[in-house]
Amino acid sequence: MQKTPPSIGLQVVLMAFIRLVTNISIRFLYPFLPIFASQLGVPVTRLALALTARTMLVTLNPLAASAITDRRGRKTGMLVGLGLYSLANLAVVIWPVFWVLFAMLAVSMFGQAIFLAAMQSYLADNIPYERRGRALAFTEIAWSSSYFLGMPVIGFLLARSGWVSPFLLLAGTGGLSFALVAKIVPRTPPPLPAPKSNLTDLRRVLTSPPAVVALLMGLCFSAGNEILNVVFGVWMKGTFGLEIVGLGLASTIIGIAELTGESTTALIVDRVGKERSIRIGLLVNTTAVVMLLFLGSTWISALAVLFFYSMAYEFMMVSTLPLMSEIMPEERATMLGLMVSFFSFGRGISALVGLQIYALGFPFIILTIVVINLIAFFLLNHVRVTGEQSAPSSKPSEC
Repeated sequence: MQKTPPSIGLQVVLMAFIRLVTNISIRFLYPFLPIFASQLGVPVTRLALALTARTMLVTLNPLAASAITDRRGRKTGMLVGLGLYSLANLAVVIWPVFWVLFAMLAVSMFGQAIFLAAMQSYLADNIPYERRGRALAFTEIAWSSSYFLGMPVIGFLLARSGWVSPFLLLAGTGGLSFALVAKIVPRTPPPLPAPKSNLTDLRRVLTSPPAVVALLMGLCFSAGNEILNVVFGVWMKGTFGLEIVGLGLASTIIGIAELTGESTTALIVDRVGKERSIRIGLLVNTTAVVMLLFLGSTWISALAVLFFYSMAYEFMMVSTLPLMSEIMPEERATMLGLMVSFFSFGRGISALVGLQIYALGFPFIILTIVVINLIAFFLLNHVRVTGEQSAPSSKPSEC
């Protein structure tokens, strides 16, 4: 007798759990960077270079998404991604040296990127467009939660068991995630036949005007936000003399704002509409950054404005996910993989030019963000999805 597959609601909870534990590995090195550098016997700058290298590898994700997820099936993509992630973290436990850590950071993030595109594509395949925003936003709550829940655990492990212990935890939770996906997620046929070339789907997406417009819009979102992220700590320290405690408070406020934005998206995006939600987020985000000129005279008011800025950014970014998932359904994983790459490109560009713009004066940072957001507004007006009432390939349980 054939087993009935678990409800889509249970699968969404599983995906959120996996996102929570895997996101910890993205975020935990930053606050503890000096500790890891000291234990490895390398300069902090060298370890920071390793973090940059892992981000660059994510740009290959669309190729992997096309070759594995769109052509071999969503479950296969998730298992491959989690397998790479788990093995990479286990490698550090077995060989705790810098060059293994350097390679692990890249392979681990690459695996996460493959899993993310496969997971979002799977949910998009099985949840109608009119309810999809809530489900995807629920999995994104794991991003902010990973900071609040994961960092105290990592700090405890570092204090009690040394710098290798977090990687054992990550490898273990990755292995558990692999087993849960293998058991709970049903195998579905790939949406596309075996490829003549792994570049076929990539070429189709990059020659589709609606897809390119949507990807450029996502690039604008991440570029605008990252410019402020790059200079905010420098500005706060230089303007208000904030040191570690004050900057730590700013980080906490950003985390709370992210959680608020993700939760708000889960509650209202499907009711309000995806495109309208993005417009609301862009409007609040733009207004908040302009308000820094008028309300940024004290560090308290500056942090208050930062809260609304970050909340609005997270709201519009998470609202973008269901929209992106419906632009080219047949190449869904490739499209979502490219989205991650374009987000990374946007962050990379801003990281390169942010401090140069800041050298001209903080108002130029604000002006740059406003211009980028206006471009995003224009691009959003030219984004087209396949259909507002797109149905899933098979009837899902209620989410």
